[in-house]
Amino acid sequence: MPTAIEIAGLSVGLLSSVSWMINIKSYKQLNDAKFDVLRNLEKKLDFQFFSDEWKLIDPNNRTSQYQELTKVERYLPRIFIALFAVLLVTCFTSLIVC
Repeated sequence: MPTAIEIAGLSVGLLSSVSWMINIKSYKQLNDAKFDVLRNLEKKLDFQFFSDEWKLIDPNNRTSQYQELTKVERYLPRIFIALFAVLLVTCFTSLIVC
């Protein structure tokens, strides 16, 4: 039978993972907006810093070759959310059965 401390720990883990996921989404939106401003500014310059960088990273315009960090890191909190949710359901199920 799970203790209150175990349930509290799993709940904190679940809420922390949800907060982590929201934080990643927020930073991605902020970063996208900043780079949109920089790309617009770049169009007025003689040298295209960001465009040239992307040509070096992905010369054939195949986005599957380059994995953006936010795409990769979005999965980790979701895995923890699923894990904590399953463990919490298991704990509450064992409380109901007993």
